[in-house]
This record gives sequence, C-alpha cells and structure tokens, in this order.
Amino acid sequence: PMAPSTEECRLMIAAALENNVVLFVGHNTRREARFRRMANMISGGDLGKPAFAEITFTSPAGLAPRHGGWRYDKSLVPSPGLVQIGIHAIDVLHSLFGPAMEACAWLRSEDLHDVCLAQFRFPNGLGAHFTSSYTVPRIRKLQVTGTLASLGSRTEDTLVLRHEGEDAARVLEVDRNDTVREEFEEFAECCRGLRTPLTGGREGLQAVAVMEAILRSASSGGQTCAVHTDR
Repeated sequence: PMAPSTEECRLMIAAALENNVVLFVGHNTRREARFRRMANMISGGDLGKPAFAEITFTSPAGLAPRHGGWRYDKSLVPSPGLVQIGIHAIDVLHSLFGPAMEACAWLRSEDLHDVCLAQFRFPNGLGAHFTSSYTVPRIRKLQVTGTLASLGSRTEDTLVLRHEGEDAARVLEVDRNDTVREEFEEFAECCRGLRTPLTGGREGLQAVAVMEAILRSASSGGQTCAVHTDR
C-alpha cells in the first residue's frame, strides 16, 4: 500500500504538493490489459448494469522462509494477504467502479492461516465480494455480473464472456503487457509535466482507506464500517 494509514497518506500528499513533486503510487495491477479491457466493456454497456463482482487475490509467499523487514512486522502488516496483495485487488475494483463506500469483513492472520474475507458497497449500488490470502496457491481472478452478461478472468491473457440466453461462453484473448514498465514510462511522462498519474496520492489513499475499514470491521466482529477518505 501507499502507507500503513490514511493519516500518513495525507501527509505524503501534502508534502508532494508543498514541494511541487510528482507523487506516484505503484498500483500496477489495474494496468493489466485484461482489467483495462474489462473496464472498457463495463463502461461500454456490454454487461448491462453491473450488479455484483467477486475478486480473489492469493499467494503462497507467506509459506516461504521469512527474512524480516516490514512485510513481517505485525504492527505494519496485520494481515499479509490484505496488505501485500489484497490492496491491489481493492485498487482494481476502484478502477472499475470508483471508491468503495462501506466494508464488512472477517480476518484470520496467524501462522499458516492467513485469510481475509470482505464485502464492499459502492456508490452505484454495486456490491463486491473480496478474498485475499498469503498462504494458499496463487489466484488472480475477477468476475463481474451484470443484467445482460457476466465477464470473468482467471488468467492475464483471457476473458470469459457469457450473455443471458447463450448456451456457451465466449473466450476473449488478451495480449499480456508489462505493467511495471508502463508504470515507469508513465512516471517519466508525469515528471516531464506531460500527464498526471493514473494512480496518484488520491488513489493510493482511497485503497488504504478501504484497508482500514476492513481492519476496523474485522476487529468489531464483522460490523459494517464506512470508508473514510476525507476525514
């Protein structure tokens, strides 16, 4: 994430503005070609009105030998799956539907049991199911269901589209892209004053605000918590 808390995010944003420098947050996952194509199809009405989404980001990295550092500091990383990879899933959802308004969650993070389950509500009435874990095999999938069709992706180079009334789904191929290279090229253009960051301080803060809402909800027994970005 951009920072461990929204308070630190705001300090970073203020410092960048005061010193007239570019603040660029490394949320590269939303730049994957498949998610960009999904965004275009959703905004273009291919699915009708989006009703709900399901996103799962997991990794077995938590099973590897630990070498210390911030990733294993419980005060900074209360849930490795949420903080290290789930934050990117949150940003992907934001790139498609705008910032989430509310979250309710259940979290378990102890030794080899690292799982975070959450539900989000967005301003347009859409709901989303979210799953992250740092101790299971790698999954990167997103499914969006609308009034006319469903659209999903489990791999970086394919989408699966199924319209209402169709017997079979259509597989759409997508060219993979180097999201990290694109980030650096975009950052260079931003430093030259040619554009503004796709993922700047505001976007980074919005993702951290959802992370905070998840942690508040989980600590309160799953109560629904508002996402605070302007406090």
